[in-house]
Amino acid sequence: MSTESNVKPGSGRVAEVLPVSADKTSPPTDSGSGRDMGIGNDLQLQMERTDMEPRVYKKRWVMLAMFISLSASNGAQWIMYSVIAQIVADFYGVSFAAVDWTSMIYMATYIALFIPAAYLLDKYGLRLSLLLGATGNAVGAWIRMFSTNPDGFWITFVGQSIVGASQMFTLGIPPRLAAVWFGPNEVSTACAAGVFGNQLGIAAGFLVPPLIVRNGTQEEVSTRLTYLFLSSALLNTAIFALIVCFFSARPPTPPSLAQITAQEEKTLDSNFWRTLTKLMLSKNFILLFITYGRSFSDSFFKEL
Repeated sequence: MSTESNVKPGSGRVAEVLPVSADKTSPPTDSGSGRDMGIGNDLQLQMERTDMEPRVYKKRWVMLAMFISLSASNGAQWIMYSVIAQIVADFYGVSFAAVDWTSMIYMATYIALFIPAAYLLDKYGLRLSLLLGATGNAVGAWIRMFSTNPDGFWITFVGQSIVGASQMFTLGIPPRLAAVWFGPNEVSTACAAGVFGNQLGIAAGFLVPPLIVRNGTQEEVSTRLTYLFLSSALLNTAIFALIVCFFSARPPTPPSLAQITAQEEKTLDSNFWRTLTKLMLSKNFILLFITYGRSFSDSFFKEL
């Protein structure tokens, strides 16, 4: 152990030897091990800095269930005309191409509106996006109620267009909802469940309309279309009411340290367009975009 004297020269006193503090003699810490320790303590430092601990709430499952219901109801309306195309074409006196446009309008509105919808989601959060989606679903469904006569195809198409535009505010929700409400070990499950909701709705859209609307006289078809449209309108109105009353944009306390940091450093308003530009210039993203687009278009045209 190193020592040092605290006696002044010439004082005649016996030197008192004191140990030097270990802090003064300890060799400098290896930079590599310091970095490792820093990385290992990152999460603890974040918690100390934010003075907040992550927490998950039971009502996260309620939020997920409300979104699944909304997404499923939107998906069901996508295909509801095409699965009874012959009946719809005969009743309204339109071509099969016109009937197919009741589903293709979903794709057309997606191309036109996906960027504004993504911006609104990033800037204003989950609640506004779901309210817009639920409102469009309900309004479009009620508009269709006025189209149960042979001259009402343009009315039903207007309603379907509004519903198609509403999908913009549901398709991008699953990853955001999972990240905002669920813990790190639940994000994948929650995201998959959110995507499953839309597929479940599409399956219902294939199954239910043929059970309700069958061929017959114009009066019979009109009555059956009324049943179909009314059930859809009531269901979507109930989902809208649930979201208005009970859906929360985020939990009181974030479920993960990543969300705590994201809320503290939120600069989405200034970063959105820069992030979008970088994405569009990414080679990997472009390859994924082309591959997925090719696969989806093949399956879509096979259905047609």
